[in-house]
Amino acid sequence: MKSRLGLFDTHFQEKYPKLDYFIVSNLKNIQWLTGFSGSAGLFVWKKNAKNSLILDGRYSETGKNISQKLDLNLEDYHHFFSQENFFPPQTNCGLDENIKITEFENFKKKFPKTNFETILDATLDLRQTKNEQELQNIATAQNHVDSQLISCLESELATDTTEQLLAWKIEMALRNNGNFDLSFPVIVAFGENSSRPHHLPSSRKLKAGDNILIDCGVKFNGYCSDMTRNFIWKKSSSEIQNAYKILQKAQHETCQQVFPGKKISDLDKFCRDSLGDMNKYFVHSLGHGVGLDIHERPSIFHKNKEKLQLNEVITIEPGIYFPGKFGLRLEDIGIVRDDGFEILSKTSDELIIFS
Repeated sequence: MKSRLGLFDTHFQEKYPKLDYFIVSNLKNIQWLTGFSGSAGLFVWKKNAKNSLILDGRYSETGKNISQKLDLNLEDYHHFFSQENFFPPQTNCGLDENIKITEFENFKKKFPKTNFETILDATLDLRQTKNEQELQNIATAQNHVDSQLISCLESELATDTTEQLLAWKIEMALRNNGNFDLSFPVIVAFGENSSRPHHLPSSRKLKAGDNILIDCGVKFNGYCSDMTRNFIWKKSSSEIQNAYKILQKAQHETCQQVFPGKKISDLDKFCRDSLGDMNKYFVHSLGHGVGLDIHERPSIFHKNKEKLQLNEVITIEPGIYFPGKFGLRLEDIGIVRDDGFEILSKTSDELIIFS
């Protein structure tokens, strides 16, 4: 963890040389920097001085262990705001973009002689590429999903099963008696409901001929996984089968275009061109970065002119949606490697028909 703080210090001094302090309020960034994963806290970076972790009384013991391990000052949250001299007069302090307006105003009120400004948080830049431990955490999370999903469907799918019930059964399987947390609420959509990309599971019952869209993921050591697969109950229409073949081919071909230095906007265009006439039914971005947050940098969409970087974890998830009829989305999570896209999601992406 010391190397992470050192990396942060070097990066920050290079990017923001005029700042004397920087306050991190984004809890996932604090977790990335220090390992603290509570519900409230601040991290204060100080140029050429000892950094501070600021927590309330609920986390005093945890904070003591972390501060001793990382050589940080541990400050009580409420005491911090009573110290008028915490920031020397006329120093420059940055606040990350996660700060709330009320918090920003509170800082200015409590420390009137300090120059505050909100800036984009450099921590997010550093989190964009992952080290091998982070990559292993994400792979472990995805491996668990791969080990559970099909077997759960084999035991739980039945006529008149509702989306809500199936989502709950999948959640129980994925949580594995509390060994994993969910990356996000499980998405289950039957038939016409699958035409809504982020459908909330309802009391809609499963019927013969329905396609089933499932989007799910778990966390391991705080790191997320994410995958979407499509299935059929009892019988499948040629319309669904043909649409899925087009989507599957485009997704596979797009995954083959993933490598360091690939311009993200070009990747998006490649996928949409591969969909041909189906492109008009593709209504969302191609994918996103994954890490401590389920959606983080880089955003994989047509306006992003950045290039993919080595050891980023991203999803490739084109979808086609036909309102009132059905929707299909195929999502893989993987690592940007020197030799291409290392896909972590191993669950078959064939359109399996359950009976």
